[in-house]
Amino acid sequence: MIKERVIFYGKEDLAVGHHLSLAENILNAFDVNAVYNNVNDILELSSIRLYIKNELFLRSWDKEKINSYKNIVNKFPPIIARFLNNWLGTKINTEYDSIEFEYQEIFWTSIADLGCFKSLAKNDFAIWLKSNEHELYDILKHEKLVSRFSAELLPVIKKSKIAAEILIEYSLFSPQSLICWPKALSDSDKRQMVVDYIRNENINVNYLIKIQESSRNAEPKIDNEIRLMAKQAYEKWFAKQPKGHHIGVQVASVPSMDKPFRYYEKGTTAFAEINSEWVRAHLDFQSVFLMLKVYFQFVDGDNRSLLPFYEKQRLLFADMGVPRNNKEVYPKDCVAFVIHSLLYSALLDSYRKELLKNDLYFEDLFKCFFEEWLPWAYRINCFTFNPPSFQTTDLEKIKIILPEIERVLKIYKMFQNGNVDMNLLNSFSSPLGELRELKSLSKRKYVYPTKEGYAVFNVLFSGHLSITPLLKSKNEFYKSFYERLQKERVLYDDLDDCGRELLQHLINADCVSVKDGIVEYDQEKCNALKEIHDNELLNVLPLNSQDRQCIESLIAKGILEATDSLFSKNEQDYISFIWDDKFKNGLAIRNRYLHGAYPTDERRIHWDYIELLKLLVMIMISMDEEFATWHKQAQ
Repeated sequence: MIKERVIFYGKEDLAVGHHLSLAENILNAFDVNAVYNNVNDILELSSIRLYIKNELFLRSWDKEKINSYKNIVNKFPPIIARFLNNWLGTKINTEYDSIEFEYQEIFWTSIADLGCFKSLAKNDFAIWLKSNEHELYDILKHEKLVSRFSAELLPVIKKSKIAAEILIEYSLFSPQSLICWPKALSDSDKRQMVVDYIRNENINVNYLIKIQESSRNAEPKIDNEIRLMAKQAYEKWFAKQPKGHHIGVQVASVPSMDKPFRYYEKGTTAFAEINSEWVRAHLDFQSVFLMLKVYFQFVDGDNRSLLPFYEKQRLLFADMGVPRNNKEVYPKDCVAFVIHSLLYSALLDSYRKELLKNDLYFEDLFKCFFEEWLPWAYRINCFTFNPPSFQTTDLEKIKIILPEIERVLKIYKMFQNGNVDMNLLNSFSSPLGELRELKSLSKRKYVYPTKEGYAVFNVLFSGHLSITPLLKSKNEFYKSFYERLQKERVLYDDLDDCGRELLQHLINADCVSVKDGIVEYDQEKCNALKEIHDNELLNVLPLNSQDRQCIESLIAKGILEATDSLFSKNEQDYISFIWDDKFKNGLAIRNRYLHGAYPTDERRIHWDYIELLKLLVMIMISMDEEFATWHKQAQ
């Protein structure tokens, strides 16, 4: 039977309590004169030392016990160092594979911190490195090791595909990384490593995209020649992929259906059908607004815009391995987002054409909203909107509508500040400012998990976190602890020490309680957290007073945090993706067209214009919700 060992995964790991419980047994039985023969036993002592060194203790330990354990752990370093010094001098090349995988990082940390690396002969390290190149990452994190074995590391690093990936991932584009390189590795050497990586056929194509989108301030600099090489290598790889991954969107007008709109998927194609008879019979503003908001689902039931990309966004189309974890790159190349965005663009374009068949010019919708609907419904009379005429080209439409979008946002910003001075707006040209400066007319609008609150979310909803027992039959497990709480009675005594430690996060948040030995959950709070877990955020404006009180209690506990921004964080990123140059792969339509850097391809210009109309629809729906809530509160 494999021994369950103490492993230090980090200060924030949720299994800290479980590993400290294991450590307690070892500390209680510790004998300073014990003889150790297994390197993993020594590395287990190193793990325990890291827990105590980071001031991590069980709640059941009193001050006296903590001081006692600290005194014991203070005896560990000479024992660990003595063993590792001998082991490095005689066994690294014959017994390194005996180190358990979870201890390999701790091994290199220990020999660096305790100075044991001095006992490792350089020629022995060189021999070991030839067959353990995959360990480079753990070694390069320690400046002492890199300095000691610089001559042995240098030739391997220059030719290593693994080292090139570390360079691309952690050094070229993440200057705050703790990766250390031999001083003799020059910028030209690093450049050559990137070039050699691009030319290697057996590589991770995600890194080709990273190279193309790397910062121009990267050190060493990635010039356009390397970017082009990476682009060509990616295109060559993509051309070889099976054509069965074809994806597409089809939108059609259907003369008769039992509903205004229908959507379905078949294979890797999304199909949407618009009821042309319904459109012909519903040409008033409120019906068009309803079609966009509800039937086309520009927002969900929580009035959360569905145009942006969400991490939990799920479509039937599988991602093709294109990265979206670079914070400076919007996930345009994520297949799920591409299909999602393409669908909304095609819907809007087809709906515009269908309305035009009935002599209704779509762009007039926005003039109607700002100049007729807002005054009639909410007594808001300060907005104007001048849409492009039907006769203008798409390029002319873009140049006309860009300043109109910025104008309505500026007017809204003045309204939120309580003073709409049109003379001031018309007399002076000033930038709109950051999107986050546009505030909701309510004190709270969006709520998100706090950093501390993620522990509660993980315990409740993670499918990987073990709060025992999750087993509901011999061969079946619940998907989460939340599902188990919903479907069966949970006894506190059934939980092991680790489970009880995890449960304490929920008790502290008042999400569960223990009564007569039974774990009971607060359905209202847990349901609210589930909604946020599934959708990344919650819009509180549509909530009733009881639900808002529930959210307020979770904010007071530090589980959630609230913002008063007009747009959610996801919406701000989406607008920036379309509007400006915040993202390397952004459309930057405003910047490109206002500065004459627009394309000559008429088809590209057309779809850029559709993107602006999508953005206007999002702004219109968001402002309608704001003014509706404001008007209701003012009555």
